[in-house]
Amino acid sequence: QPREEIKPGELSVLSPVGFTVPANNPKLPTTGRRLAYARHLTSGRHPLLARVLVNRFWMHHFG
Repeated sequence: QPREEIKPGELSVLSPVGFTVPANNPKLPTTGRRLAYARHLTSGRHPLLARVLVNRFWMHHFG
């Protein structure tokens, strides 16, 4: 039986900033959700971006 629709999103614990999924346009061949999420992750507002960059820097310099 059909259940309620689950909307894509992010864990609220990881990202208090929030991420809004673009509306689906049936005229387009793609929804653009992956691109929107990639832009969200690399926008500089995402809290994990700084942590990942520092970890990569640390690993590169100190092994």
